[in-house]
Amino acid sequence: MSQNKKEHAMHPRQALLALLLCPLLAFAQGPAENLQSIRYLAFSTTSHLLLHYNATIGTADPRYAEKYRDDLQQLSAQLQQIPSPELQKAGEDLKARITDLERQTGDDVDLYPIWINPILEAQASLDAMAQKLYQASPPTDTATQRLDSLTLNTQRLLLFYQTRAFGSLAVYIDELKQGAPENLDQAIEQDFATLHGSMPGEAQELAKLQRNYHYIRRHLLQQQGEFVPDSVAFYLEQISSGSQEIASRI
Repeated sequence: MSQNKKEHAMHPRQALLALLLCPLLAFAQGPAENLQSIRYLAFSTTSHLLLHYNATIGTADPRYAEKYRDDLQQLSAQLQQIPSPELQKAGEDLKARITDLERQTGDDVDLYPIWINPILEAQASLDAMAQKLYQASPPTDTATQRLDSLTLNTQRLLLFYQTRAFGSLAVYIDELKQGAPENLDQAIEQDFATLHGSMPGEAQELAKLQRNYHYIRRHLLQQQGEFVPDSVAFYLEQISSGSQEIASRI
């Protein structure tokens, strides 16, 4: 490769970071990076959809409608880069379930769970398939694997929180089917501890991300009290994008 081409080549993790920050952009990535993008986008689509349709936090916010539709558009594009008909079919099923919801008039918000539970189930099914493919060909760098773990653990916890904040929805995430977010909380803390030990050069950035997590953590673990879905989404998404920014520098 010429020096000029080297200067303009994009690191796969920079591609994923750009995807997190600007979901309308698509980049060619390696298999593991592409699968990580797919899993992130599926979680993000569903969480933003719940934020948009959650009647308990007031009038539907069009910002979240735009976000989940952008996520879904980019997810469809990413799935086309994976030679797995089963995974692509799972993506089409998720899209179809969302279309079913969008066809409803919205006159009776109490009926939303009838249409949203199949979306949550479809997302969980897609993620399980993508996880198996990722595990079959993971990134060779253990730090990258741990950063991927941190991203997805925060996304799992975010979706679980949005599900609880919405109310009357089922949980399809394997790690949370028993309804105990403490397990994911422990996994996130372990991700941070491992990364602090293996990436001393990123200590400042990791500390900032961990402060964000600790700031919002009590809301994530509370069983009762006021829900703050907007704030939780903001801080956990900061962790997801920050962890992938670190991965882009590996």
